[in-house]
Amino acid sequence: MLSILRFAGIGLIVLLVACGGQPTTSGAPQPTQLPEPTAAPAPTQPPEPTQAPTQAPQPAQGQVTKGTQGTTPESNAPLSDTLVIYRRTGGIAGIDETLTIYTDGRLELSNSRGKKMAQVAPSQLTTLQKLLASPEFAALDPQYQAAGADLFTYKVTVPGGKQPRTVVTMDGAKNPPVLDQVLVELNKLRMQVK
Repeated sequence: MLSILRFAGIGLIVLLVACGGQPTTSGAPQPTQLPEPTAAPAPTQPPEPTQAPTQAPQPAQGQVTKGTQGTTPESNAPLSDTLVIYRRTGGIAGIDETLTIYTDGRLELSNSRGKKMAQVAPSQLTTLQKLLASPEFAALDPQYQAAGADLFTYKVTVPGGKQPRTVVTMDGAKNPPVLDQVLVELNKLRMQVK
């Protein structure tokens, strides 16, 4: 019987050694030592931000600059610098583009492909400014509807003045003459952004 116990004890020791345990004289298994935890690497400091220029470069007259989606210094201009925002949506292709016209002649066109910029002489905005400031434009209804499929919708927002003003119309709607004239001027400016 004693030889069976010795044989079993030796087998147990061999089994413990094979499993990574350490044989002890007390017979009780000892916990294995875990490696000391390593210190986490010290966080790195983010790079110092570079100072932005105080004024964004302006494209030359007629020059178009292409941008990417996102904000630019031009799109963060105060609303007082914004003459009108013209949004055109719809059509068979599902167009959605916004033309922002600034009082200094900057034109910013945003669509699904990004942003494009152009510059016109401020004198090219004179007719549009007169139309937007006219009593006829101030008297427009907020919306002009038409029935049909795949029609373009036009949204004209004038953020300046005493109160922002928005007028929405569609292809085929019976617009007052002043609204049609505003759309003609806006589309002329839209064609300046290539």
